[in-house]
Amino acid sequence: FDKIPKKMFKEKFCIIDYASPNMAKEMHVGHLRSINIGETISRLLEEDFLRYYKYPTKEKIMNESYKEDVEEDFGKSCFWNNYKYSQQYKVERVSHYGDFGTPMGNIITHIMNVKADYQKNSSNLNTTSILDHFSTEDLDKFFKDLNNKTNHNRNNNKILLKLYQEASNYSKNDEVFAQRGLDTCKILQQILSEFHYNNIKNYDLDDDSYNHNIYKIWNFVCDISRDSFLDIFDLLNIHTVNRGESFYNPYL
Repeated sequence: FDKIPKKMFKEKFCIIDYASPNMAKEMHVGHLRSINIGETISRLLEEDFLRYYKYPTKEKIMNESYKEDVEEDFGKSCFWNNYKYSQQYKVERVSHYGDFGTPMGNIITHIMNVKADYQKNSSNLNTTSILDHFSTEDLDKFFKDLNNKTNHNRNNNKILLKLYQEASNYSKNDEVFAQRGLDTCKILQQILSEFHYNNIKNYDLDDDSYNHNIYKIWNFVCDISRDSFLDIFDLLNIHTVNRGESFYNPYL
């Protein structure tokens, strides 16, 4: 591009929104479809007309034989329009996550209930049927990772999905739970807004405080989900900027 006159280019900035999965849920074939569509659009925008012809010099462009080759492929008007107005797009690939709404409030509320129930009696839980699907050892590791802010247990994502399904069911059939989920969501939004406006990087409340537990579980859920999403993106060799709904809240 160094040999091509700068005035030939009008750089534009473009954001392409890729798959928008929700935290605590699995990605499905619909997400794969939008990922591939997003990557295709991104590559088309980045690959302008002149790059298709291997970065031609000005002398090469003005050569009649080269011009005839291009016109044969694209037509006369197409060649000269692209020569005069070729646009170079700076593309930012963004994967938008649902991490801020009522479903997040529900899953956080349910995890808090299950954790409290599990600490009382790990062999007989009233708030979940999770032990029908996973061992007490898996659940021990799940809550250990939650407390340590890590994600080492390979079954964490599967446990989280099961808890999400239960939370969704409770929210539809239990008015008290549904209201608690809404309240939790509001508290989470207030916490994150406070972080932004006061430039807080680390939560400084006591570990046992209610608000701290909400924030800690939110981080844990996001970390587990993000790791599983990125595994799929890596398999596709696609790399995006990852932003949840919470990122945009201060700007609304």
